[in-house]
Amino acid sequence: MTVRYFGVRLGMGALALLFCGNVAGQTSTIEGSVARVPSVPEFIQTITQSHPYWRLIEQKGVKYDASLTMAESEFDIKLEQDVNMRLSGYYNGNQVSQRAVKPLEGMNAKLFTEYRVAGGNFPVYEQQLDTLSGGEASIGVALSLLRNRDTDSRRTAVTNARVAIAQWQAEASLMRNDFIFKGLSQYLKWYESTLKIATVNDLIDTLRIRRDGLQARVDNGDLPAVTLTEFDASILEQQLALATLEQSRQVAVQSLAFFWQSKGGASPFSATSAGLQNIDIHWPYALSLPSVQQLRVALRQHPVLQVRAADVESLINEQRLAKNQLLPTLDMKAAVAQDFGSGPANLDDTETKVALQFSYPLGNRKAKAKLSKAEADLAASQLELTLAEQQLRQEFEQAVVQWEQAQRVAELQQQNAKVKEELSWLEQQRFEKGASDLFKLNARASQVMNARLKNVEAAISAMYAELSVHWVAAQLASK
Repeated sequence: MTVRYFGVRLGMGALALLFCGNVAGQTSTIEGSVARVPSVPEFIQTITQSHPYWRLIEQKGVKYDASLTMAESEFDIKLEQDVNMRLSGYYNGNQVSQRAVKPLEGMNAKLFTEYRVAGGNFPVYEQQLDTLSGGEASIGVALSLLRNRDTDSRRTAVTNARVAIAQWQAEASLMRNDFIFKGLSQYLKWYESTLKIATVNDLIDTLRIRRDGLQARVDNGDLPAVTLTEFDASILEQQLALATLEQSRQVAVQSLAFFWQSKGGASPFSATSAGLQNIDIHWPYALSLPSVQQLRVALRQHPVLQVRAADVESLINEQRLAKNQLLPTLDMKAAVAQDFGSGPANLDDTETKVALQFSYPLGNRKAKAKLSKAEADLAASQLELTLAEQQLRQEFEQAVVQWEQAQRVAELQQQNAKVKEELSWLEQQRFEKGASDLFKLNARASQVMNARLKNVEAAISAMYAELSVHWVAAQLASK
């Protein structure tokens, strides 16, 4: 059974309006001016749009974008130039070459184009440096056939940079969710103290009306004068309780000032209770069994699990890189070159060049050790992900149980308040007929106040339980 907290009957007109007023009429007097009390959605919107903590989160995310850009820059086009000059000796051959190299992600490939020109005489063992008078232009590709074919350190860095961005986004979501939870917790404390103050004020007003009736009976000689003194003591007791509640409300207002950072003017939450007669906080977190099931399903995409899953994905990439280092190196390079201009006839034809390079370290203990470490880290991270899933579900189900119990308590407190009000009314009738005394009447009035205060506490506790369920599910910012 779902308790409708905004329809909780607290036994007084003021609190009925407090729970179900018109949002268009949310006005309060603050030092002679009119201020509007923000609803919960407006409170959240203000936090997300203007609070420095939100901008701090955004700034922290900039470095992850920069890291991705740095990793991707490894595949930018590079310009290279070589100059070989003989300054003395029998031979005077010189060479200048310029290359543009574009690394590709697939197969660790590189596309390159080169232009080189040489002049002078070269020894026999350097004849490959010679060109025709117009120089030589070439284009080619280099790629890996075994090691570094499927992955390498550059591609792993790019992939892990993207994983780090996704991980940070999940962490940022958790930070926002926690911050909203803290802010709304303070909001509910303010709301609770405001409702309690209205409850006590309503009771004091009722007692003052009764006092006027007693005054008339004392003046007529129906009751002794000490009756008024006893009654005034009861009013004073309620006023002391009201002062304590006012103190609690001011503490809550100061706490809310950190979350509600509006420009200029006093905080709307510091309005006097007399000006808070028409509040509808538009509570967006009311729960039902279908909505609980939806939140239960949403746990699969919980930011905590996304953070852990990102760790697993990053370590899988490191494992692939470690396995790659166990492979032998087999690189191929192919190029087509053409000389232009005049010179030796053996340089006129188009040249097609293919080269292979093979290497493999015997033993390869370093690569094996890296792979063993990566596999151990991966296994540990996968276990942490499994534990995080179990712990998250346990926390969620515990929050749901607490919500169900809070609902039940709120129901019972509401019924208790109704019973206390009826008993107080009956005691008033007996007192007017002379069948009761002032002590019993005041006791009944005190019981009514305590029941109403507990009713408020139970209603707020149920709302806090709903808030906690959404917080555990990391769904506070989605409302």
